Amino acid sequence: MSPKRAKMNKEYMEARAVFLKAHPYCQFFIQLYKLDESEVVRNCGWFKPKEPCDLLAHTINYNGFYQIPESNQIHHRRGRVGSLLTDPTFFLAVCDFSHRFIHDNTRLSYENGWMLPR
Repeated sequence: MSPKRAKMNKEYMEARAVFLKAHPYCQFFIQLYKLDESEVVRNCGWFKPKEPCDLLAHTINYNGFYQIPESNQIHHRRGRVGSLLTDPTFFLAVCDFSHRFIHDNTRLSYENGWMLPR
């Protein structure tokens, strides 16, 4: 690995850690269910839908309350080339399931802003 790439990777890992700490719950689900992220964080990921909605099956249900999965990955909405690798403007904190869903459903992801043109 080149010294330049090693430096970029180090910067990315630092930016990633800061971003995931600031966004501990999957932003894909927060956007999908039209929730307020600060409220989700305040309630440790739990929410009660305001209206009936199609919730994905893996979201935990407890007496009508659901839990947003914790984020453990960064999705780069505009790609990872050059400075985009470390630009949090285009980061989305996601769980494993959401990251796969975004990449497996590109048309839907572009329509909803989970992927952006490069």
